[in-house]
Amino acid sequence: MTTPPSLPTLAGLAWSRHKKPGFSTRVASHVSGREVRVALMSYPLYEFEAVYNGLASSATAAFAGLGSSSLQSLMGFFLQLQGQFGTFLYTDPDDNTVTGQAFATGDGTTTAFTIERSLGGFLEPVGWVTTLSNVYLNSAAIPTAGFSAPSTPSLSSASGGSLGGATYYVKITYVTASGETVGSTESSLAVSAEHLLVVASPAAPAPASAIGWNVYVGTSSGAENLQNGSTPIAVGSNWTEPTSGLVTTTAAPPGANTTGWSLTTPNSLIFSGAPAAGVMVSADFAYAFNCRFLDDQMDFEEFMSNLWKLDSMKFRSVKP
Repeated sequence: MTTPPSLPTLAGLAWSRHKKPGFSTRVASHVSGREVRVALMSYPLYEFEAVYNGLASSATAAFAGLGSSSLQSLMGFFLQLQGQFGTFLYTDPDDNTVTGQAFATGDGTTTAFTIERSLGGFLEPVGWVTTLSNVYLNSAAIPTAGFSAPSTPSLSSASGGSLGGATYYVKITYVTASGETVGSTESSLAVSAEHLLVVASPAAPAPASAIGWNVYVGTSSGAENLQNGSTPIAVGSNWTEPTSGLVTTTAAPPGANTTGWSLTTPNSLIFSGAPAAGVMVSADFAYAFNCRFLDDQMDFEEFMSNLWKLDSMKFRSVKP
């Protein structure tokens, strides 16, 4: 989807500004005085009105404080949009940025979430996300590209059990609340009889928001399988082979990194892997209202030579 142009920021914008949120409700009255009301809109549309008390039509410095040719900038913008036909982005000076805004909860399946902001406790989708700075899962920051795989695992052995000697091949991954990295570079170690393989924990990634790590082990190169089941190992805790030997599974290291996210215009946050059930999704972002003009005409008035004003410019938000 192509990003609409932004309303020019001009010095001649004056007080007062108007902002009117509006809903649509069907009301049916009964002779008894009772009513039946049906809400036709879950979220409001916003109507704005702006006033420009100074627009310069000259490119000279006669009205330098208004910016050269500011009239042409605003009039040309209106003409390019063909009045009500085109849409544009309006950044409300008082309603454009939030930090740590929670707007969704993971269910283990959903990967796409509409970004919303809270206004006085009312949560609604934003019109157009202009900047998505940070994304958090349960308040832990997640890099947009996801985490890189851990470094090559460090292997050792410890006496214990009654297993025969074997050479083990190991890969490890980081796990987040929404996915898992690809496997690390393979490492191998020959372990003597009556000894157990020990895999050291990888260092915490930066930002330190992995919820754990997985270990994949096999007895031949490239044939590693998951050993710690569905519960990730805590970062900082090592893994030791059970005295009964390796667990037989078919879960190989992931072929793709599912720990990252992306922004799809106008307002969708897409995770590579689904956030787990109950995980809170939040973000830091800036946004604008996607709007159209409410009229196909605009009345500019020249009240001095090369000095113009616009007493009313009305526009309204549109739903994505």
